[in-house]
Amino acid sequence: MSIKSLSLKSRYIIGLIFILGSEFLLRDIFLPETATDIHIGIAILIEWIILFILIFFWIPKVENKKLDSIGFRKFKFRYIGIALLTYFIIILLWMINFFILKAIGMELTIY
Repeated sequence: MSIKSLSLKSRYIIGLIFILGSEFLLRDIFLPETATDIHIGIAILIEWIILFILIFFWIPKVENKKLDSIGFRKFKFRYIGIALLTYFIIILLWMINFFILKAIGMELTIY
C-alpha cells in the first residue's frame, strides 16, 4: 500500500500528525530539562528542516498540489518597497512615542 493510494484527507492528516509529532518529540522528549542555547538552536534547526521537507516534498509529491496552493506565488519586487515603508513607519512611530514619553517625564526602559 503506497501513500498515493490513500485519500487526500488521509494524506493531510498524516502530514499534520508528522509535523505536530516532530514538534512534540523535539521540544518535549529530546530537549533536556536544562536546555542550553545550543540545544534549543539545534531543535529549531531540525524543525525548520522538517518544515522544508513538508513544503517542498510532501505538498507537491504526496498531496499532488502546487506550492501556490499554500500561498507561494511569483515574487513581486514591490513587496520589498512595502516592507521597507512599513519598517520606517514603525520606527518613526516608535521614535515619536519615545519623545512623547520623555517629554511627560516617563522613561522608556529597554532590556
